[in-house]
Amino acid sequence: MEMHELEIIIESDGNTIIHVKGAKGSECLDITGALEERLGTVTDRTFTADYYAQPDHVQNRETLAEKNGQGSRD
Repeated sequence: MEMHELEIIIESDGNTIIHVKGAKGSECLDITGALEERLGTVTDRTFTADYYAQPDHVQNRETLAEKNGQGSRD
C-alpha cells in the first residue's frame, strides 16, 4: 500500500499551504479535496512534477478463446 505524506503550513495571515508527497497524477487532488472544502476557497494551486507523472495503475486483462477454434452455434 502506498504511503502519502501531507505537509500543512498555516501562515500568520491564515493562508494554508498543503504539500502532498508520494502521490502521482491527479491523485493529490483526491487526497486534499476534503481538506480544501473545509478550509475555504483555493486561491492558488501549483503542481509539482509528480502531478504530471503517470500514476501506477494495475490493469487486469482477460482473454477468452475457444480451444477448437469454432464459434458458437445458434
